[in-house]
Amino acid sequence: MGWDVSVLTTKPHYNPLARSAMSQGLTDVWGALLAKSTFCGANVLHTAMPLKGRSVTARIGGWIGFHFLSVVAALFKVGKVDVILAPSPPLSIGVAAWVIGLLKRAPYIYNVQELYPDTAVNLGALREGPFLDALRAMERFVYKRAFAVTTIAPGMARTIRSRTDNPGKVRLIPNFVDTRFIAPRPRDNAFSREYGLTARFNVVYAGNMGPAQDLGIVLEAAELTKDDARIFYVFVGEGTSRDSLEQSAFSRSLSNVLFISQQPYDRVPDIYGASDLCVVPLAPSLVAEAVPSKVYRIMAAGRRVLAIADEDSDLAQVVRDSGTGIVVNAGSASALAQAILVAANDPGLASGEAGRDFVALHVDRPLIIRQYSELLSEASSESV
Repeated sequence: MGWDVSVLTTKPHYNPLARSAMSQGLTDVWGALLAKSTFCGANVLHTAMPLKGRSVTARIGGWIGFHFLSVVAALFKVGKVDVILAPSPPLSIGVAAWVIGLLKRAPYIYNVQELYPDTAVNLGALREGPFLDALRAMERFVYKRAFAVTTIAPGMARTIRSRTDNPGKVRLIPNFVDTRFIAPRPRDNAFSREYGLTARFNVVYAGNMGPAQDLGIVLEAAELTKDDARIFYVFVGEGTSRDSLEQSAFSRSLSNVLFISQQPYDRVPDIYGASDLCVVPLAPSLVAEAVPSKVYRIMAAGRRVLAIADEDSDLAQVVRDSGTGIVVNAGSASALAQAILVAANDPGLASGEAGRDFVALHVDRPLIIRQYSELLSEASSESV
């Protein structure tokens, strides 16, 4: 849309295979500290980042390094800047955007994908105390100094407005889905054939497996429905909870559960094509103010959503508005199992066909990009 884009990010660090493949396209700038690449016409600078592991200390150290190196790289390796877009989490990226904005005399837009520190508190990772107080102060600081704060769900927007002295700067812009890439695929495809999924009723979760997803409830449902030979549960991806989930499935002797390693993104349409119900779960403490972007990808693929969420949540509202799935209250494995059994017996229940029309109308990629382009233009007019 006419913008010259520079990106400050890290080297790939979630997936060793992705990192190995990506490294072939990187050119060193400052030795191991900074590399560069290009992507769709954008200039990309990649700071050093250790592979993601279980060590919290190492991960914090890596993020501190990213913040420092990204600011320095912006100062010396990025030219004139009209506006900065800073996605979160973590909160501190907003602080880095503020510093870069001071150095480059440019405003920043802060994009909230998850509410922090709320998420960490709700998951039990943070407790009341000086550190939490500091994070809340940082949150207020970032909101106050941003030209605008964008977020992806109505509940999140309401919460952010209550925490800023200028509620008018909060904009609701959902995450987009690329309906040209993610489109309905036949059930019989390369992915389903590779893993023997063509003749089953497949309940599929694809994505990160961590505390925020609370996937243990899906294993409980698998145990409750294990006598129905039609129903098969498929978990695709990685995450901090995957090992414990696999161990739990093994200890329960769940032969109706399959774990598959993280797949290349270009297989996403086939993964959803092989699915009958696509699980979108959130821990009970998080469901009120979050709409995982995977729900839009599932809809674009023409598949049914199985949302594990509170009835009053934004996620449940999206599923109801689109007419494309089933909502089950978080925390009830028996209700989840019953919903899966009902869906298996009634393939037309909350069909996924309407979902593609919904995303095309509300969150298709060109629509969302246009909204951001207009906001960037508005912010850039404030550049000094």
